[in-house]
Amino acid sequence: MRVLDWGCGKGHISFLMREMDVQITSCDVRGTGTGDSAFGQTTPIIEKASLTVVPLEHPYLLPFDDASFDLVLSFGVLEHVPNDLASLSEIHRVLKPEGLFFCFFLPYYFSWTQRLAHLREDFYHNRLYSKKMVKDLLKETNFELLDLWHRQLLPKNSVSYANYHVFESVDQWLSENTPFKHIGTNIEFVAFKS
Repeated sequence: MRVLDWGCGKGHISFLMREMDVQITSCDVRGTGTGDSAFGQTTPIIEKASLTVVPLEHPYLLPFDDASFDLVLSFGVLEHVPNDLASLSEIHRVLKPEGLFFCFFLPYYFSWTQRLAHLREDFYHNRLYSKKMVKDLLKETNFELLDLWHRQLLPKNSVSYANYHVFESVDQWLSENTPFKHIGTNIEFVAFKS
């Protein structure tokens, strides 16, 4: 199985996939410094694990052949690209027929944490997605939606929890089983190339 880690960032997902003997290709827009991510963060995992990262030189075109990958992974990437529709079309192009696209950490339009961030003039996520927006984008790029779910009701980036595993279990349960999920931070989905 050939997997593309689209927008690999610091390389943690690529590293974990490689440890599981998955044939992983990592790609990302590179920052201006040596070994830094597109967001100016250091990338010790990439450096220490000697991960090769294919540089993305174009705002949305991918330097891969048609039908190159069985699976494309996206962890907090789609909301940062200049053109989400064109980027999804490119992902569709590089996927094999019936290939899967997993999109995680997509900031949700009705998220209480995103709204609070915007009130504080923090527009790190200036583009928020509704379920309808996701469905429309996927339809326009010839993807079939398999599943869409809510994730992360409680804040994680600005708060430290004493017993993280318990906290994560509670957060996941709330995000799956209560109406509070409708104001969670993210939505996530899996789609396939029809």
